[in-house]
Amino acid sequence: MTILVETKKISKLYTGAKKHFGMKRQSFTAVDQVDLTIKQGEIVGLIGESGSGKSTLGRLIARLIEPSAGSVYFDGADITNLPHKELLPFYRNMQMIFQDSKSSLNPRKPIGEQIVQPMLRLGVADNRLAAELTVYNLLEKVGMKKDHFARYPHEFSGGQCQRIGIARALAVNPKFLILDEPTSALDVSIQAQILNLLLDLRDELNLTYLFIGHNLAIVEFFCDRVVVLENGQIIESLQSDELHTKAVHPSTRNLIDSVLSVSDLQY
Repeated sequence: MTILVETKKISKLYTGAKKHFGMKRQSFTAVDQVDLTIKQGEIVGLIGESGSGKSTLGRLIARLIEPSAGSVYFDGADITNLPHKELLPFYRNMQMIFQDSKSSLNPRKPIGEQIVQPMLRLGVADNRLAAELTVYNLLEKVGMKKDHFARYPHEFSGGQCQRIGIARALAVNPKFLILDEPTSALDVSIQAQILNLLLDLRDELNLTYLFIGHNLAIVEFFCDRVVVLENGQIIESLQSDELHTKAVHPSTRNLIDSVLSVSDLQY
């Protein structure tokens, strides 16, 4: 498989506000010289404790925030320092789905309109009619109905909003999706529906995923490979079916040991 996404020594340093009386600013390194490759068609899981830098790394790859050092490559092209206008073709190929899709939807606009507008802005559809027909099909593909096009975000449940978020991401025909804890705010039964939907879409549309999560059971089920992050650095990378048997780093073992099995639960 060819490499679709790659980071080379990517870093993000946050500097705090300037202190008074000559005191130095405090700084914090969220991501520290990370080398990561994701192959076409692969699902890579990114796990780690809270504050390990998972979401920051995802946003660096998507160019939602600027790196302090290092490079990001997409489909062989260095996109690290490209201006906004030159990034538009890459935005079409790389989309992000957030933990709470409802909060990323405009409460004052129908959901169909919020999917059509990016398509027209990025030149994915030739005209508005073509865009609307595509959205109708996408809504059905993700388990919604055509008449949901004209409804507003507050009329939908959390699981439905996540389906809408997936439809919005797919509307621009991307190659790569960054899934930032897309099921953590959902009930267990809805989580399974969304994960199975994403797997079906991966196979149907030949998509590539970076799945950012903290639920080890979900990551093992969903992902081909698991990358473990600690203090902004990659400490281990394994195939998901090798996680329990070949993980050697103490922090990875702690993550594994912290997961309760069904037999551990008391009724």
